[in-house]
Amino acid sequence: MAPVLAWMLAALLAPAGGGGGLLGPAAEAQPPTAVLVFPAAAGRLDTGVFVARGETVKINADGEWTMWAGHYGLSNALGHRYRQGVYFWGQLMARVGGGGEIAIGTGRSFAASDSGELILYPNTGDLGIPAGDGQLTITIWGGRPVSAVVAELSAAGQAVTVPAAGEGVITDLWVEAGQPLRVDAFGQWRMFDGGPLLGPEGDPRRNLADGTAWGRLTARVGGPSFADSEPVSVGAQSVWRPTTSGLLALQAAVGEYAGHPREGSLTVIVRGAQPATEAQKAAAERAAQDRQRLLACLRLRQYRRHLRLGELAASPALMKAAQAHAEYLAAAGRLGHDEQPTVQGYTGVGAFDRAVDMGFRGRLLNEGIHGYTDGLMAIDGLWNTIHQRLALTDPTANVVGVGVAKGAVAAFVVLTGSVQAPATKPTVRAKQADAATWPADGEVGATTRWSGLEEPSALPAGATGPFGPPLSLTILSGEIERLEQAVLLDGHDRPLPTYALGPELDPGHHTVCLVPQAPLATDESFTCRFKVIVGGVARTADWRFSTGSGTLSPFVAPRLGDPANPTFSLDRANH
Repeated sequence: MAPVLAWMLAALLAPAGGGGGLLGPAAEAQPPTAVLVFPAAAGRLDTGVFVARGETVKINADGEWTMWAGHYGLSNALGHRYRQGVYFWGQLMARVGGGGEIAIGTGRSFAASDSGELILYPNTGDLGIPAGDGQLTITIWGGRPVSAVVAELSAAGQAVTVPAAGEGVITDLWVEAGQPLRVDAFGQWRMFDGGPLLGPEGDPRRNLADGTAWGRLTARVGGPSFADSEPVSVGAQSVWRPTTSGLLALQAAVGEYAGHPREGSLTVIVRGAQPATEAQKAAAERAAQDRQRLLACLRLRQYRRHLRLGELAASPALMKAAQAHAEYLAAAGRLGHDEQPTVQGYTGVGAFDRAVDMGFRGRLLNEGIHGYTDGLMAIDGLWNTIHQRLALTDPTANVVGVGVAKGAVAAFVVLTGSVQAPATKPTVRAKQADAATWPADGEVGATTRWSGLEEPSALPAGATGPFGPPLSLTILSGEIERLEQAVLLDGHDRPLPTYALGPELDPGHHTVCLVPQAPLATDESFTCRFKVIVGGVARTADWRFSTGSGTLSPFVAPRLGDPANPTFSLDRANH
């Protein structure tokens, strides 16, 4: 049953600020701000009353309800005589905006420690509301109608509607790095079918893996096609200073639950931003692309340094070719290696032709394509395949190019190659060992599974995933002539069923792989053994690693601007 709301004229004229003391009998002589009906089955009541920080509010709750009809009798707003945490099950509680919970019971006056909409709900803990019945009549003194506050704020800022569904909204509002931005949010949305109605603060009982409340309003900065900065939790009210300039994007925090259908929307008032010009939009798109291109280069560097492989320098020609191809793929709406681009000065069909068209004068080793704009996720995803692992671990590679774009689809392109002398400066190479393994010897927290999705598939016909992660041995000097042995043992030294992939799969004959036929157990140790023939001589590798939670990468995100990171010139074609 929907709440019944009766606004009084006096409430419309009430001041925004609070008084100096708790409301008492004299305040009750004044017309209430709102009178509402709160059914127990609703589980939550957005009162439509905005309360300013420091303002005093009084709430009375009359009537009876039960959180489980047929098992517990009706009680008043103090709830059942069964505690859930500190308070009784079904006791009336309140929040103001993102502030802490306030026990109301049958009535209470309080001074708000936060600003925002007044929300009421029963204390349910882990028990929930199996079969709520009955209702309370809620009378509120203090505060103002949210509609009046939204109208006032909209006159001083920009109003944005943020849907719960999809990826939220990328606004046309330009935000400047370091400048304060004020966000006020109102409304309700659901994060899954049949889920509770939530406000901008999200669900305080359900946290995502990163600790953010599921459904909390978050903000990012990026270009017109995609936002790429780290999400910032803003909730019902927030003042924050963006670390990068660009277009403001707003969405619900959904994390690992992105696949659930969502409904509803919020009205968000933004102050401190300005409508973006076309030039600013173009600059924001390029900046978002280039940040992800740079992060991808730094992530690939992390992987190769971990294996003591030579570092990759940026090739201007490969950077231009990769970016141009990513933009073509994004606009065309499909991912592939041999499409015919139509941009000026970029007419080659194959990856090598495209690189040559951009001025590359070396040996092109590989073109990798993924459907991400996130540079870290793209490199992690490619690394956790077979063909791309072979390419990205190639010890002869010394230059790289990366492209990122989003249009009808998201497109990520990475090109690796080898040149005698990079155009900018000599390639800096780390001290190399004779061989490199993945996971590394002694690795802790290795991933446990791989979907097997790769085109073309390197696995035998008919093999179906999910599989364990590809395990690999790379010989850094010399070529592998033959794979003699490849074994994976669990923590009890029992052999596991695997697919062994020899050097014939790798054009450079530097890497061999072993793929477990089923996902590996979490938090368990494994032993991997390879025996290969190099230059007519048998060489062995025997190493141990342990699995963790299943994440793709063992590395923290590279920090842009870190002086310890190398510089990459993200050259672009002039088109």
